Amino acid sequence: MMITKQFKTETAHRLKFSFSEGCRNLHGHSYLYEVSIEGPISEKDGMVIDFKRLQPIKDFIMMMDHTTVLWSGEENSIKSFFIDNFNRVLIMRKHPTAENMVRLIGKAVTEWLNQENTVRVSHLQETFPFRYVNLTEEYKQKLLASDTYKLANVRIWETTTGSAQGNEFDKDDVFDFVSESLTKEYSQNISLEKTEEVK
Repeated sequence: MMITKQFKTETAHRLKFSFSEGCRNLHGHSYLYEVSIEGPISEKDGMVIDFKRLQPIKDFIMMMDHTTVLWSGEENSIKSFFIDNFNRVLIMRKHPTAENMVRLIGKAVTEWLNQENTVRVSHLQETFPFRYVNLTEEYKQKLLASDTYKLANVRIWETTTGSAQGNEFDKDDVFDFVSESLTKEYSQNISLEKTEEVK
């Protein structure tokens, strides 16, 4: 079964290499994010995962609300200007396109789901040990995998007619800089420990 949760932010960025001259200037969008998660339906509560438990995902995405998102390869003078004069700045290691934002969010969501899966699998082994008795290790892992969550898709609507979606990412899909105010506001964030905190 798959569930989807939507989030919204007002976010500014600059696409230095955009085909559109307007997009090479600093500009903003009313972004709509859709995060889809696959998993089994719980026999106990009838849900894949309670939407309220997705708060860490919301917190990660909301760091981009009323925030300027820049590219790490941007001119130092531009990065310094925003860091020195504004308290909501994020710098992505990759160019801040909708496509790369999909990848960055997908990585953060997957890291959080992996933490949730570790807890869930431990609980399953303790609660239903009979399901895992006298099974080969390979079959046990398959059985456990069927009881875990995974990222199905992230979709970002940059405009009402244009979106990017996917579920792939790599180690460079991270923030290289997070403003101190954002670090404090989202200190319990799912992926802030992966970033370089600059004060």
